[in-house]
Amino acid sequence: MKPIIFVRVFVVLGLSASIFGCIIGSSAVRQESNAAARWVATDITHYRQTKAPTVPTSPEDGLSSADRKLFASIYDRVRTHYVRETDERTLLAAAAEGMRRAHPDPVNVGTRSLVEAAINGMLSSLDPYSSYLDKAHWKALREQTSGEFGGIGIQVRKGKGYIEVISPIDGTPAAKAGVLPGDHILRANGTSFEKMLLRDAVLILRGRPGSYVTLTLRRPNEPHFELPIKRAVIKVASVRFRMEKDIGYIRLSRFSERTSEEVMRAVGTIKASLGSKLKGYVLDLRSNPGGLFDQSIEVADIFLNGGRVVSTKDRLDERHYQATAGDASGGAPIVVLIDKGSASAAEIVAGALKDHRRATLVGTRSFGKGSVQTLLPLTAEDRLKLTTAIYLTPSGDSVDGGISPNFVVPMTDKRDSDDQLNYALKFLRKL
Repeated sequence: MKPIIFVRVFVVLGLSASIFGCIIGSSAVRQESNAAARWVATDITHYRQTKAPTVPTSPEDGLSSADRKLFASIYDRVRTHYVRETDERTLLAAAAEGMRRAHPDPVNVGTRSLVEAAINGMLSSLDPYSSYLDKAHWKALREQTSGEFGGIGIQVRKGKGYIEVISPIDGTPAAKAGVLPGDHILRANGTSFEKMLLRDAVLILRGRPGSYVTLTLRRPNEPHFELPIKRAVIKVASVRFRMEKDIGYIRLSRFSERTSEEVMRAVGTIKASLGSKLKGYVLDLRSNPGGLFDQSIEVADIFLNGGRVVSTKDRLDERHYQATAGDASGGAPIVVLIDKGSASAAEIVAGALKDHRRATLVGTRSFGKGSVQTLLPLTAEDRLKLTTAIYLTPSGDSVDGGISPNFVVPMTDKRDSDDQLNYALKFLRKL
């Protein structure tokens, strides 16, 4: 089974030699991983005994072979192929702290829950994106990347004591209700996200279509406020397009399974409709939180005539992804719109087109998500999502901190005016 590589939460298929090495693992690391699993088992016993000395426990608290294998397998992958080298003591200390923080009273908690809490503590100490996906969370992620799921329609990441909105998805309940990129979600229906894992927060935000969830939001320079949102079936149309007189406008809300195919169709339709009157294209990547890695490469390839699109760099090697010959847009001028909600795969496309001087970027600085997550299979029902690499633009720059536009154009508060799009249209017509 091949791993899946994500940029923001998401996916490219492929098995590099370094990933293959991660999955196989060296015997030395496996021995260390088994020792780590024994250490966690002993720590669970000690933790329960400190809370309830009279409760009988075995030397290793009766951990099942499945529990031991789960912790050892995840520990093995972290030690072998996390993007940076990790320290054994630091990982185990984080595992112990995560277990204690999640379960202050361990006596009446199942052993599997304690093991998973230890795993989550270890992974959350690495970065905000690495996580263990059990059966329910793995199912939720598959639904999300398939383009249809139930919920309110936002992409989020974990902050310190809150969930941060990367961007609402076009046309969804969250977007219609006025949720903005950068909003901090403190609570949902009164449930605090302060100590909650991101994967659990996502399940709370989702729910039966037609039901309501009330978000408690924090926004800069504003008091906390509550926003009720009615859940719906989220059907994500990743590409929309139209003609703005003599300019083709293509909106990408995310990178899903057929995005490049839909962009190619949009380019072809616009060219056929406008013919010699075509002045250029506006590629709108604002509030695009990312998506499938391979789709970002294919979308950039549509507008490039060869050259490097992106590179990924892990602990063992560096891989380069190239565009093929032939520019489907015929070399027409392009303006790419970005903002602080443009992340990950969107930044790959924007960075590639900017570095090759194929497009002019207009808007505000992008989100700045420059790491790659790989979904590593554990069993048929669960996965490990692990940061395995960073990605670099064709010029060799990291996008951590965001990609800066060629022309900074902030948005005003006028609801009936799109300053950034208007700037792009005027720019193209002056060329």
